[in-house]
Amino acid sequence: MAIAPDVAVQVAATAETPQLRHLDAEEFEWLVGEVFRRDGWKVEETGRQDGPDGNVDLGLSKAGERRLVQCKHWTSWHVGVDEVRKLAGTLLRERLDGSEGILVTYSEFTPPGS
Repeated sequence: MAIAPDVAVQVAATAETPQLRHLDAEEFEWLVGEVFRRDGWKVEETGRQDGPDGNVDLGLSKAGERRLVQCKHWTSWHVGVDEVRKLAGTLLRERLDGSEGILVTYSEFTPPGS
């Protein structure tokens, strides 16, 4: 299964967004969901902080389209290829194309994870 380039989306730290570092994981997931809500997506929050979430924090739907979102609110670690592969496996399990997965992070991706 090929992973489309847009499977990984990075929320970059900028001078205008220093407060993102102060959000906890649940607040970060809510914020990401809100961005998609404002873009017209119906958002189902499926992430869990107290247990496994099946590598899906948000389920999105709009006009017959479906997307799965995995959020990584990491400030000390970079997102590696293993996290990208986990999302790819989840997409395969859900019978979705690679372009239907979105990995959002406040951190950076390692070169193999890019």
